[in-house]
Amino acid sequence: METMAKLKTTLQALQLPTAADALNEFLMKAEEKQWTNQELLDRLLTHELHSREHKRWEKHLKLASFPEYLPLEGFGSLRAALHQPETIQPA
Repeated sequence: METMAKLKTTLQALQLPTAADALNEFLMKAEEKQWTNQELLDRLLTHELHSREHKRWEKHLKLASFPEYLPLEGFGSLRAALHQPETIQPA
């Protein structure tokens, strides 16, 4: 079995499917940017970890059954309006 195919099979057997799919891309980038073996491994595994965190986040949002997704960035102006003290106009 070819080394690349074996590496991909091993990554999949270790339940690292995103790393297996991205292996070629990361190897080419590592060669281009002259990463050390440790840098390559760190970046590949970090990519897998971020992918898992993203999938977990999406799963939890779906399970929460929110009527719609509203990012926190949109709440800045609302929060500021709620925390401003009311001014009393003189009679």
